[in-house]
Amino acid sequence: MPQNILYFMEDPRLPNSCKIGKDTQWPQRFKQARSHNPSALKIRFLISFQRADSLANAERELRNRLADYRRQGDVKEWFDIGAERVISELSGELPWLGEAKVSKPIVWDKPQQKFYDDLRDLAKRTKKSENRHCRWHIWLFKELSSHARYKISVGSLFDTQFTYAFTYNPHPVRLVAGFEHRSGINEISEDNAGPNEDLVRIWNDLLSFYECGQNEQVGWLPEGIDEQQIANLFAKYPISAIPLDRPKPIWVRPKDPSLKMIAPGAIPSQRRVLPSVLF
Repeated sequence: MPQNILYFMEDPRLPNSCKIGKDTQWPQRFKQARSHNPSALKIRFLISFQRADSLANAERELRNRLADYRRQGDVKEWFDIGAERVISELSGELPWLGEAKVSKPIVWDKPQQKFYDDLRDLAKRTKKSENRHCRWHIWLFKELSSHARYKISVGSLFDTQFTYAFTYNPHPVRLVAGFEHRSGINEISEDNAGPNEDLVRIWNDLLSFYECGQNEQVGWLPEGIDEQQIANLFAKYPISAIPLDRPKPIWVRPKDPSLKMIAPGAIPSQRRVLPSVLF
């Protein structure tokens, strides 16, 4: 399959909405998407292009035509109109829409692709000692929807938790709590390796408790779990909540990949933060 793909994605909870985006390394974007959203996202249609610039122009043109349908929220790629309706109503104006093909099920080459998480970065996946030896955290996110779903993440990524938008979720997602291990120390040190490993163990234990450890929607807890239940469970582990508005410490990862760095000593942006009163 050609790599330059325009995709039409739908969230089963919002059948009359869709996300339209481009991917020059398909299915890389779909691999990312499942960690952003607790529902089983569906790829409805794919359109392939021989050239990346043709793909970019098509995406821009289609988004401009759908400006009146743009969904309000954190992201710019969701529209309050179903994918099938987009294609049927605009194919006359944009002939290349007629090339849309119904997506086939995606088969992953490697198991780790199936359980990829944009918000997670584990020790064995990073070579720099400062990333392994900084203080890691467990993070709790909340989807602001009628479903009120929660996601738990773990790892060395710090800036990401405050600045990264859940672009594959039509609902806003907010960071509600962060936790550090009580045995960790406030410096970049190999003494943090053990506590960091224990944080990963705790994260896996939490997911196992909620019977969601093998979900492709990595870290998302089942529907119906509320914040008080989560707080009660977290209280059983050697972790302590951190103030989400505290200045960035010098003992966390200095910089995350592909994001603008939060300077040490600066207060992280609170735009996507909604602190819980329970932690």
